[in-house]
Amino acid sequence: MDFGPIDIDIDSVPKSKAVRQYKVATILFNFSNLPNQTYSAADARHYIYDNTPSDPLSVNGFYTEATYGKIKIVGARNLDGIKGNGDVYGWYTLPHDDSNCNIGVSSGWAQEAAQISSQNNGFDPNKYDVIAFVFPITTSGCGN
Repeated sequence: MDFGPIDIDIDSVPKSKAVRQYKVATILFNFSNLPNQTYSAADARHYIYDNTPSDPLSVNGFYTEATYGKIKIVGARNLDGIKGNGDVYGWYTLPHDDSNCNIGVSSGWAQEAAQISSQNNGFDPNKYDVIAFVFPITTSGCGN
């Protein structure tokens, strides 16, 4: 399982009218020394999955606009595209603090959050094309 950066290449979108739906899971996590929840799971669904003319600033809205409707962001459980629905898991509090933020450590945080989500909520990474990890800005300076 790759926990690297999200990379959806909009230049590789087929020139046909076919729409590509990327199944995306969003996992929210925080830390024992920083247990704040930056926003609700409902807000995370909105920021990632919504796509309405009145709110084109979601991740889905961005990709829909940038690809002229050829890429859609959906959850594996949300292939019908119902507004406000998407696969958001969490918040999960990791059992350690947020110190030492670098790519190797934050990748480990993501793996740990995915494992907790699998154990607690039946999250299955094999159902998704992309897994997005969201955590608050840390005391060491990284995060959403």
